[in-house]
Amino acid sequence: MTFLALLAIASISIQHPTGWAATPGEFSNALATVEDAFDALYNSQVQDYATVSGPIAQLGNATQLLNEALSENATDPVKASDHLTSVESIAGQVQSASGAASDSGLATHRAQTYQSLVEVAAVAASTGLVYVVSARVYNRWWMGVHRSYTVRLKRSTKSEVPDGSQNAGFSLNRGGRRKVAVAALLVLALVLSVSALQPIYSPFPNTQGNSQLGLLGPNRIASGYPTNVTQSKPFLLYGYLGNQFGTAELYHLVIKLGNQTTLVNASIPAEAPVVSQYYFVLDRNQTSVFPMELSLSRPGIQEKLIFELWSYQHSDLGPGFVYTGVFDQIILNVTAAP
Repeated sequence: MTFLALLAIASISIQHPTGWAATPGEFSNALATVEDAFDALYNSQVQDYATVSGPIAQLGNATQLLNEALSENATDPVKASDHLTSVESIAGQVQSASGAASDSGLATHRAQTYQSLVEVAAVAASTGLVYVVSARVYNRWWMGVHRSYTVRLKRSTKSEVPDGSQNAGFSLNRGGRRKVAVAALLVLALVLSVSALQPIYSPFPNTQGNSQLGLLGPNRIASGYPTNVTQSKPFLLYGYLGNQFGTAELYHLVIKLGNQTTLVNASIPAEAPVVSQYYFVLDRNQTSVFPMELSLSRPGIQEKLIFELWSYQHSDLGPGFVYTGVFDQIILNVTAAP
């Protein structure tokens, strides 16, 4: 799907008076380097505990250049080709940096693991020491307080207990108080140990979450959308994209032009021509608001402009972009150009 979309956009212009347009193969190669770099960063973040915010920002710059190349190829092919060259260069640098990030992440995780084990050992030793010391202190205190007491045994009967009850109240003897103190000490030690072991038993970032897609009008608010546009005349919209996953995400926003009968829902992407497309790399909990200058090549009434969000994932069929089920749409009347 991705290659066909690139082919549809890139093949609009094959030759230009100022030079040759970038070919679909060039776009495909540039996108492949971005995907490989993202793969390396994702594995570093998820498997090797690496912090990849810097490389993610670099790869975001590469996707921005890829977007510019897609929009410029028909009007400034030389600049588009230069952008694609820069995309491959940046993506290559990012992929190389991911190895260093992985090594750093693994080293940090090992250090955290050793620190956690030392902390657990310290908690265990402290618990034992507190128990021994507190038991001795308590025994000395108890003997000091009760040293002058005398003990007399007396047989009691049920009638001597108020209201005929076997226990007039609740109290803990010396052994009972010791058991309560030991239990509280063990609970405190368990809580401290679990906290110390958190980097070991929960090392990976949260891979659960959701992707957010919003459509904003020309004033960057959720209103003022155009309802009537002219064929081939550019108009402006803004998009909102949010990554609420615990890992970085590589997104592909595909914009299609359908009609009233075009089916699209959370399970089925639209079968319609591609108008434009954008690529984004967002780190976890990152958002982006971006302009979209669009134009429609065919006139029509009640045309459906569809915005579909795809994300790069590893599926059973291999790595590639998968439809997220997140989409948006507006209805437009497209007037024929004079």
